[in-house]
Amino acid sequence: MIQQPESRLLRARAALDGLLSDMAKADTGASNARSASDPHAIASRVTGITAARAAVSAGVDVGAERWIHSLSVSFLDVAITEGDLSATVESRHDTTLQSTRVVGIADSGRPLATAVASFESPPRGRHRPHLYGVGDAPDPHTICRDADVIVPNGGAGMLLPLDVRPINGFGASASVDVDTKAARTWMRFEDELPDDLLVHAAALSLSTESVMSHQLRTVNERNTAEGNPLVSGWQTLNYSLWFHRCFRADDWVLVTQQSSSVFGNRAFFSVTVHSSQGRHIASAAQEFHLIR
Repeated sequence: MIQQPESRLLRARAALDGLLSDMAKADTGASNARSASDPHAIASRVTGITAARAAVSAGVDVGAERWIHSLSVSFLDVAITEGDLSATVESRHDTTLQSTRVVGIADSGRPLATAVASFESPPRGRHRPHLYGVGDAPDPHTICRDADVIVPNGGAGMLLPLDVRPINGFGASASVDVDTKAARTWMRFEDELPDDLLVHAAALSLSTESVMSHQLRTVNERNTAEGNPLVSGWQTLNYSLWFHRCFRADDWVLVTQQSSSVFGNRAFFSVTVHSSQGRHIASAAQEFHLIR
């Protein structure tokens, strides 16, 4: 019997819903509790959890005939206090080329964020050779895992199901100056996911935020070690992703932080994501508000 698109999409959503619910409950009050002992630990995972929840909710409303193209999340609050996240589609716009959904995310009725998700018909055409770019990145299996990215802020809360293998740019012994140069990381979602782009996009939304937050923490730790404290904490203002090709988040992807800007009370980080075959599959950007 042929599976109906709606049923397949609902199964894809269910593959992450349990994880997102468990992570939200594990983060209940943890942002405020952690920030008391570690001022650099404000809302470490709320961004990724919220973005992933928005993606799957918007996608189920659109249906399987269109693929997710972009997701932009603006945050009103960055603390999960109850752990009961809900997503409501607040507006819909459909044309012959595109579908757009505005989704509100709340924690037990308290607004957390507003997300805008765009969907298009599956793209056609060949991959352009000049868009391939893994370059000289080493095999991920030759690199040690980085548990600090998987378990942020000293292990509080629930584990992220990620295998993260930094090539450079992490920790005190990082081999590049993360203030000015690119940092590259292999990453793989450890849970096997259904064959639906929506759920892989949501998994990538959850994963890439951890890398960018970790990079900001690394920059801050280096400045502090040099006697020049940067900030006492931070919280996400905006988080945006663009999905360029079909991909699998449970296969290795190469995340490259291309640029960073830290000025005044704002910090901006952007990344590109390539598949293990070298295809440019996604881009992401995140803006933080710095607390001094």
